[in-house]
Amino acid sequence: MTPSPTPHLSPSPAFDPSVRHELKVSKDAEEWLKEVGPTIFKNYEDIQKLWNHPMTQFSVTLGRDAEFKAGITQMAESHAGARFYGYEALLILLLWIFRAWRLTKVNTILTRMWTQAWVGFCYWICALFLVPSLVWGESYRTTITHLIRAGFRHFFA
Repeated sequence: MTPSPTPHLSPSPAFDPSVRHELKVSKDAEEWLKEVGPTIFKNYEDIQKLWNHPMTQFSVTLGRDAEFKAGITQMAESHAGARFYGYEALLILLLWIFRAWRLTKVNTILTRMWTQAWVGFCYWICALFLVPSLVWGESYRTTITHLIRAGFRHFFA
């Protein structure tokens, strides 16, 4: 008995923002869409515009990214939601106490505004990156990395 040959996967093509994807539909579907289309879309070209919209292509790219989907799946199956909410509540409590302490030390309204702003900024950085990274680890970092890369490819290329 000879082992079966391993399948060879070709590399996926690089993203080219100048290429517009053509929406392929059968003739029957196209006729049906032209009949029903006026109630859903004003004209058939709206569907093509929707398909070629950067957010649609961004979503399609993320949907095809295996590492992004694996990271999302690992985070969803980890059952670490309670720990995540506990860490977020602890972060809110700590920064609430820290902000109250800092606001007792300042006298002017501008210094108070500055204190509110930088403590709020620190909260959002910790809440969006530090706490989820502590809870989900590498899967969260991989997911965020692929999300940022896809965003740069589609919106800043």
